[in-house]
Amino acid sequence: MCLGLDRKVNSQGVLDRDCDLALESHFLESMLESFNKKLKESQEPKLAEIPYILDIDLDYLNTLQSVMPKDSKTLKKLAQNAGLITIATEPAHVQMCAREANVTSSFLLHQLQMLIQS
Repeated sequence: MCLGLDRKVNSQGVLDRDCDLALESHFLESMLESFNKKLKESQEPKLAEIPYILDIDLDYLNTLQSVMPKDSKTLKKLAQNAGLITIATEPAHVQMCAREANVTSSFLLHQLQMLIQS
């Protein structure tokens, strides 16, 4: 199962492309805000205030565009401040969740590494 990104088709029969936004700064900022709100409610420190592991599952990135964000500032900041970065490649799951033929685990890993290191 591909979490968070269902295959939705609009009334014109066009695939919903919200999944393209997975690494965009505005999307990640929204998710971080929600996460930090939950931490505050449980009286835990914000993510930026404690050491963390950035764990990325490639099967969440299921389009070519998803790994080529227009604004990657937040992703780069998360990667830079992480104590450790782990990337689950899971080629079979990537293939199962892919929305486009050229989306492969090796392609996503290469693009992600280039994105984080740039």
